[in-house]
Amino acid sequence: MSNSLNSESGTWRASAEEMKRDYTSFALAGLRARHYAGVFHRVERAKNPTFVATILLDGFERALEVKFTSVPKTGGNVHIQGQLSGLRLSKNHRRFDFCRDVEAPYRAQGVISLTGATLSIGILPARSADGLRIYVCHLEIVRDHA
Repeated sequence: MSNSLNSESGTWRASAEEMKRDYTSFALAGLRARHYAGVFHRVERAKNPTFVATILLDGFERALEVKFTSVPKTGGNVHIQGQLSGLRLSKNHRRFDFCRDVEAPYRAQGVISLTGATLSIGILPARSADGLRIYVCHLEIVRDHA
């Protein structure tokens, strides 16, 4: 009988995992390309330096909003917190941390792991045509087709 319970439990878990993958697939339906980009704009009157980028999707007339905030820490270090909104997932706003990678071209990079997909969000420093320093948001969707 315990073998039967293990079999039923395994079937239920596989079914739940498949349902989570389907839900993620539906939530990411407007993201047809693998790469998206937007330009960060500074939020005025924020306590800490905060920037927001809007990424227009190529389907369903939707947009994603990526926000990052630089929070000073002791010792002169800076912690970069991110937030993604606009995806129809179980959480309205996905919070994540950006990590700095000295060897990468990004100033910082954050990852949001979903069932069946991973969202990689990078902050790229750039210069505008008039020489002003801007930050570009790069969003990459890596789908797990296994």
